[in-house]
Amino acid sequence: MSHPVSIPFKSASAAGVVSVSPTSSTLHERMRQNSLASPSVRQPKALHPIENENLRLLLVENISQGAVKAFQSQGWHVDHQAKAMSEDELVEKIGQYHAIGIRSKTKITERVIKAASKLLVIGCFCIGTNQVDLATAAKAGIPVFNSPFSNSRSVAELVISEIVALSRQYFERGYEMRQGLWNKQSKNCWEVRGKTLGIVGYGHIGSQLSVLAEAFGMRVLFYDVVNLMPLGSARQVDSLTTLLTESDFVTLHVPEIPETLNLISKTQLAQMKDGSYLINNARGRVVDIPALIEAVKSGHIAGAALDVYPAEPGANGSPFNDQLNAWSSELRSLKNIILTPHIGGSTEEAQRMIGEEVSGALTRYLTFGSTLSAVNFPEVDLRAIALEEANHVRICYVHLNQPGVLKQVNEVLSPYNVEKQYSDSKGDTAYLMADIADVSLQDVNRLRELISHTSANILTRLLACTDLAAICEICQRRQSPRTDLKNPFGIMAEGFSAFVHWPTAPLTDSLVRKASSAIHTTPTFLDRPTADGKKLLQWASYDSIDHDLTLGNQVDVLSSSYIIRKALIRKHFLSRCIHAHLLKHPESALRNAVPQTWDLDISFADELDDMWADELWDLGKDMDESEAEGKGKWWILKPGMADRGNGIRLFNSKDALQKIFEGFEEDESDGDVGDAEDVDAAPLKDDTAVVTSQLRHFVIQVTSFLIDCFWQRAHSVALVLMQDYILSPLLLDPYQFPVNGGPSNKPEDLKGYKFHLRAYCVASGALKLYLYTRILGLFSSEPFGVPHVAPEDEPSAISLAPHLTNTSLQTHRGEEGVRLFDELVGCHILSGDEQERLTLTAEHIADIQNQMADVLAETFRAALGTAIHFQALPNAFELYGIDFLVSHVPSAASTSPKFQVKILEVNAEPAIELTGPRLTWILEDLFKSIGTVCVEPFFQQDEESASELWAVGETRHYLRKCLEAEVRGAGGW
Repeated sequence: MSHPVSIPFKSASAAGVVSVSPTSSTLHERMRQNSLASPSVRQPKALHPIENENLRLLLVENISQGAVKAFQSQGWHVDHQAKAMSEDELVEKIGQYHAIGIRSKTKITERVIKAASKLLVIGCFCIGTNQVDLATAAKAGIPVFNSPFSNSRSVAELVISEIVALSRQYFERGYEMRQGLWNKQSKNCWEVRGKTLGIVGYGHIGSQLSVLAEAFGMRVLFYDVVNLMPLGSARQVDSLTTLLTESDFVTLHVPEIPETLNLISKTQLAQMKDGSYLINNARGRVVDIPALIEAVKSGHIAGAALDVYPAEPGANGSPFNDQLNAWSSELRSLKNIILTPHIGGSTEEAQRMIGEEVSGALTRYLTFGSTLSAVNFPEVDLRAIALEEANHVRICYVHLNQPGVLKQVNEVLSPYNVEKQYSDSKGDTAYLMADIADVSLQDVNRLRELISHTSANILTRLLACTDLAAICEICQRRQSPRTDLKNPFGIMAEGFSAFVHWPTAPLTDSLVRKASSAIHTTPTFLDRPTADGKKLLQWASYDSIDHDLTLGNQVDVLSSSYIIRKALIRKHFLSRCIHAHLLKHPESALRNAVPQTWDLDISFADELDDMWADELWDLGKDMDESEAEGKGKWWILKPGMADRGNGIRLFNSKDALQKIFEGFEEDESDGDVGDAEDVDAAPLKDDTAVVTSQLRHFVIQVTSFLIDCFWQRAHSVALVLMQDYILSPLLLDPYQFPVNGGPSNKPEDLKGYKFHLRAYCVASGALKLYLYTRILGLFSSEPFGVPHVAPEDEPSAISLAPHLTNTSLQTHRGEEGVRLFDELVGCHILSGDEQERLTLTAEHIADIQNQMADVLAETFRAALGTAIHFQALPNAFELYGIDFLVSHVPSAASTSPKFQVKILEVNAEPAIELTGPRLTWILEDLFKSIGTVCVEPFFQQDEESASELWAVGETRHYLRKCLEAEVRGAGGW
């Protein structure tokens, strides 16, 4: 259901709540404030963008929490992160967002805009907009808003402080004091009173700066390409040369455009007075920095202050070195050079005001269609629809600026009463807003379809009150988002039925129903699976599916689970099928992707004595050598049928393993295993207590069952896996980028946490395999360390909290331990060679994802090789959760990749609720993608048209195709 939109009266002018002209907003603001005080004036009605609850916004570069809260108050989903994003990251993510907020580091390029199929608006939470391809955005129907005034005072004050700091050299004196050196001197230190300040660019910042400088007793000159009225006693000069030759301090406040690139270079620096100072808080490429370095070295320029640079790091804590800018180290070595990390507008006041201004502009566009103050777009606004004006719809129509368009639109609107209408153009883009009265529910889709199919359409949006908003689609772009299909309109067979039933997974049930309804022909939902003459979709839990229907009708029934798949989802079966596959295919990617594994059937601890001489001989030899030579190797014990981290133990010797099994038997001898509900309800003191209570309870239950069966002379065993424990995992600190935009850990406070990657993959038919490219990182609750236990201690004394990464055992942490892998770009890598400290890059993640795809494909090939335990069906598909670990290979291993992916386990019906509310959107997109790729083609009449070639390695709908195999038999099994 749509959420009500609340626009405070104090900001109503910009919201377009009452009729305004782009050139008369001040007058209308005064009228509005007076009229709103009168009870006889009609009150405005809040409009809603269509499917208001599904609007999703991405805010990067640590945009203020005030903006985040403003958007969330509208009922919109907001993803907020502290760091900037690269072009590749944006191309991967931007397709799911309707709005994005950036600052100066994130670049919105033509490539990004082409990938932004849903993007409606861009907000630059700063002054400049050169980081956005404005022309391409306009052509795509995307207005761009910025905040040209809000941080002006902050930048002006910074410049004043830099003028004083440079003239008194107190940055140098302060540094010397920190080094323990007392160096009191007055040589080449000056008062600023009576000096001349030259301002290049007399806009909002430059004009405020001139007032502050005059208050210090400075003489102010300014140069601008436009004739402007000076404030105070400032004087405009006719050329840049005049300003440079007369000024003691030169400060730059110009945009980055072709005309200003290297505005201050070797020639201009030579024109400046001997012993003068240069300040740049504008844009990094306005100054030729190598030329500045030479001028400072020669003594011609006495000092400089730089807050901006041609290339800047993407995240706090990143290095500012010669790899970023070739001259960085040389610049840092100069005396009386003030270098700051682009903090001109970084004050609490400026960020608050920027957040308010830009979030207000984006909200007004999304909710009312107003483009007032857009920098690349026609500025259009309409007065509000009043509360008593029921059944009104606002049409927001972005189109090519060409003759005849308004005639086409007015022909569509001619049957209706057009209450008000306004149109304007800017370059090749035009924008029309119109309010239509007395629109019925049946009319809404007709209006949208007719207007969006006009020849000049770029983007058509319909805004409505709550009642109408619920029935419309969000927008209609000129280019269909389904151009990758030969059958773009999804021609379906005449109706089909759907059985959806997830009794213990309400989130999955909700996502499945939403994804099923998003298919072009909405199914009829059934309470139980039945063959009623229609095609049937069984998208339900394994136990709820009627598997006889799946096997009996491969043409008309599609089910969401394979029937036989033990080879994947049981640890011991998976281990055995991979082992068998490697014997046949020793070159397989699985060779280095699976830790050495032993699986055994054991009932009692004393059976280990015989096993050391038989099936565990290799393991025993390895343990003896490790203990004798001090190698420090460890192994991990996993029950073959347990899930969610239950039953795990670490050990490093035969004696330790013996004690683990003896401990299980001792616990059983206590008699009462307790009540599971009591264990879950017990207060949890720390992460170790969580692990111990849950694991011991599980193992006791298994041991009790085995002993009872033994006395009944029934054959029963425990299935256990033992693996080499990886002591070199990739380590990151998730608290470097807190999930809620809070303060991040300083570099010296970072700690390495172990994590595993949770990837979702979808197997379809017999057999295609897809990897969902939005991968999660699940972190341990404590920093990683090599396991340690004193010889006299029991193995249970080892704290598992630094080693277990399953979030089901960390419920007290909330969502802190769950991150999108892509969100971790820029994190310091805290594992591997300490001399090789790196940050995680998008290229690292791409390499890891490539390895995951290869390992996943080989794992399913291995499963297909054990037909008795995995049988692919042509009329089935299934979602799996795959757990991977990334080991950090030391740099000495030069022939190996730096990061090595290890597969841990495969889970059917994965516990997706552990993803947490913050990242639920990736699950929504996952299930929609499954509907599009696995379900919809099955029910299309023209199957050939729906099966366009999709190459292995290609990504569509955020699903990367990993494998396409033909299983023997006609159409599968």
